[in-house]
Amino acid sequence: MSSFLFQCFFFLGGLYIVSLIGGFGRLSGGGILGCFGLLEWNWFIKAYIGLCIFAPVINSYIDSADERKLRKLIIWFYIFQSAYGWIFPAAKYIESGYSVFSFVGLYLLAQYIRRYQTKRIASTGAWTFLSIYLATVIINTIWGYASKRYGLPFGDSVYYYTNPLVIIGSVSLLLTFYKLNLQSKIINWIAASSFAVFLFHGAPAMNLVFFKANCIDIYNNHSGAMCLLYMFLFLVTVFAISILLDQLRIALWSRLSSRIFKPKAYNQK
Repeated sequence: MSSFLFQCFFFLGGLYIVSLIGGFGRLSGGGILGCFGLLEWNWFIKAYIGLCIFAPVINSYIDSADERKLRKLIIWFYIFQSAYGWIFPAAKYIESGYSVFSFVGLYLLAQYIRRYQTKRIASTGAWTFLSIYLATVIINTIWGYASKRYGLPFGDSVYYYTNPLVIIGSVSLLLTFYKLNLQSKIINWIAASSFAVFLFHGAPAMNLVFFKANCIDIYNNHSGAMCLLYMFLFLVTVFAISILLDQLRIALWSRLSSRIFKPKAYNQK
């Protein structure tokens, strides 16, 4: 948890300072609060911390419950969430999936799959999971387009994280890569800093000013294939910078944690 919090503050606080020095950010109370994850836009940070707090309790239940009880709990959980967080979004604490409540459901589902569905996953090909993922994407795309074009219901809720198709698609995509069994030190090295990319994009001063201004500039000054090429190079550059900055964060945390959490030596008499 402490490493996660340090990573959040390193990027949110560090990028805010960079925006002030670079002149594309301004000093404000909201900006300072954002460095500590105290604003609405950085919902993921708070939801993840909340999940970590409840994780020991959830794990205790999972360890004591058998497969039938855990499966029953998950089924009722998603019936409840779909009813009150998707079809009729009347429960504010679900927040369309942007909440600790929904994270708990995902955690339960992941634990159930890991503990009780490994044999079934082992006997299912990667293409099956990929097909399920593509099917959910196509259905949601057609549904979203038709709702905007012809005024069909649930237009906005198609994109909610509480949409069952979004959840099924996400799990299927995860299992697709799990079945591919890729082995790469480079991929693992990059994956370890994937959250850093999210934080780099999530800083308001960077997202709303720096990223938006550069993307608009590329769009206005280039067209066709060149526009796509420059946009791709810009995104790859931002991605690479995020990964490299996280290496600095890892080095700093390694030094700090070794001093902060270093076991104290006691003299034995």
